[in-house]
Amino acid sequence: DNPVAYRAFLEALERRSSYDERDILVAAQMYRRAVEADPRFAQAWAGLAEANGAIHHFGYDRSPNRCQTARDALDQARSLAPKSPETMRAAAYFAYHCRAATATARDAFQQALDAWPGDAVAMKGMAYACRRMGDYVEAERWFRRAMELDPHNPTVAWILGATIGLDHRYGEALELVD
Repeated sequence: DNPVAYRAFLEALERRSSYDERDILVAAQMYRRAVEADPRFAQAWAGLAEANGAIHHFGYDRSPNRCQTARDALDQARSLAPKSPETMRAAAYFAYHCRAATATARDAFQQALDAWPGDAVAMKGMAYACRRMGDYVEAERWFRRAMELDPHNPTVAWILGATIGLDHRYGEALELVD
């Protein structure tokens, strides 16, 4: 209901799939701006949790404060909308990014996808979890499903290419990355 919060949220969404440090930091800043403008904006709290977890996971800020900020935002999202797919997805990413609990994350991504089967961001998370667990076939399947739903997202194509490369299918991997 708050246009300032919604505009900040949309700007965060635009940047959230990037692996670029600046984009992820701006996404976190925009999610923070959204929840400051509307403290009952559960999806923005969930996004804030995801962004802070990603900042930690990718090594842009490995301080314990970063995961605590993610945890606090996740707790807010859970208090406002515990069954929302965005909150469920944020919990899965928290398990993956901050706790390195891959099996827990995979199960949580499955719950999020059961609630929202068309969530390409959760599919990407499920693929990461499968890949980390050594199941490259399942990881590829999830990355391909995410690409079908979000074909203009270069990070999904890039990571799918890297995953296929791990399977020594270099020509196919290079084609995707190109």
